[in-house]
Amino acid sequence: MKRYVLFLMACFAFMGGLMAQQVEVEGKVADTKVQVGKPFTLDLSLKVPYGWFVEWNDFAQDTLSEQIDILKRGNVERTADADSNVIVKQQLTLMTFDTGQIVLPSVGLKYAKSFDDPMRLEAFTDPVTLYAT
Repeated sequence: MKRYVLFLMACFAFMGGLMAQQVEVEGKVADTKVQVGKPFTLDLSLKVPYGWFVEWNDFAQDTLSEQIDILKRGNVERTADADSNVIVKQQLTLMTFDTGQIVLPSVGLKYAKSFDDPMRLEAFTDPVTLYAT
């Protein structure tokens, strides 16, 4: 019985270590109220465990949607945190010419456990509802 309990404790400790290596993605704007014809920024970030490969979205198009144009793509920055994760960030400067409620769509960012891993996973930011005046 004692061995069984120790085995279960070891399994839970191992699973806890795996849970710490989760991928996190975020897309945020400073304010959901934007002005028509005035630039605003979208900050994108993707956190993956150290050693994982990130295939950053190159935003080949000049738009995120029919209502949102990409004016400028900031540099892609890579940093590390205290928990041995790599954080990849980029700031996009956007603009809209429509008024009313506008939805900033989800942005997909690809990653894999290694560069050689053929299975690319994709994490998506949450859509953001903006109000343009």
